[in-house]
Amino acid sequence: MKYIILILLLFLPAHSFAARLYFVPPNFAAHVGQEFKVDLMLDPEVDELNALELELSYPEGLLTPRGILTSDSVVSLWIDGPSTRSGKIEMAGIMPGGFSGLINPETDILGPGLIGSFIFLPRLTGQGNLSLETAKVIRNDGKGTRVTLSTPLPILPITISESGTSSVTHYEYADHVPPALFEPRLVSSDDLFDGKFALIWHTTDEGTGVEHYEIKEGEGGSFARAESPYLLEDQSLSSIIYVRAIDLAGNERTVLFDPRGDASFASGPLVLVALLSLLCYIIWRLITKRIP
Repeated sequence: MKYIILILLLFLPAHSFAARLYFVPPNFAAHVGQEFKVDLMLDPEVDELNALELELSYPEGLLTPRGILTSDSVVSLWIDGPSTRSGKIEMAGIMPGGFSGLINPETDILGPGLIGSFIFLPRLTGQGNLSLETAKVIRNDGKGTRVTLSTPLPILPITISESGTSSVTHYEYADHVPPALFEPRLVSSDDLFDGKFALIWHTTDEGTGVEHYEIKEGEGGSFARAESPYLLEDQSLSSIIYVRAIDLAGNERTVLFDPRGDASFASGPLVLVALLSLLCYIIWRLITKRIP
C-alpha cells in the first residue's frame, strides 16, 4: 500500500499559486473619433493576493488615452499611478487585507475583480494591440511571494476604421456627481519652494476619479491647470484663491480659499502628506523586496 501512495504522490501536481489577468472585451473594433472603454480584470483563482505591479503598452500613433477609471478597482491603495507616458501605462498598488475574489450573489462563488478601466480615443485608422507587457502579482502571505500567472500576459487586438461622422463621440460616463468637497491649506516649509508660501489640497471622486485640478488667484484672469503643492504667485497673500477639481466625466467642484483669514496655516498638513506618502512607499518596498 505504501508504494501505491508514493506513486500517487509522484503524479499529483505540486501546489502552485496562480492568478489570471485578462481584458474585457477580448478584442475591439472602434471608429476614429469615438472613445471606447477596455477593462483589465484580475482573477485570483485559488489564491489570495495583496499587491500588483503592471505595465501596459498601447499603439501611441493610433490611440490617445483619455482616462483611467479606478473607482471600482479591487486595488484600494495606489503606490504608483496609474499614469501614462510614451505609449505606456504604469500602475502599482496594494489590496490591504488581501483579495481572493468578489462573491457572485447568485452563486456564492468567488470571481474576478476589476483592476481598472481604460478610456481611449482613436486618432487614425489601422490595427494595433493593447498589451500587458509586465505583471508582478504578490501573494498575501507576508513574504512578498510572487504569484505565477496561469495564462500568458493578455493582448487585446484593436481595429480602428473610419467614422461615419466628423464629430468626436465621447465615452458616456455614468457619473453626474462632482468631486468631494475639500479644503486647501496654506503651507510654508524650508523644504518646499525655499520657504515661500504654497497651497496644498487633495480630494477624491467616487465616480470616475479626479482627472485634474485648476487654480485661479484673484477675481480676474482665468483658471489654469495646477498640481498640489502649488507655489503662490501672490506672496503677499492678498488675493482670494479658487481651486477647482474636475473628474473624468467633466463634473467640477470649485472651492474658495482666502489666505487673509486662514486660521489653519501651518507646516503640519505638508508634513502629514509627506509621511503618508513615505509610509505607502515603505509598505510597497516591504511587500516586493524579495521579488527579482
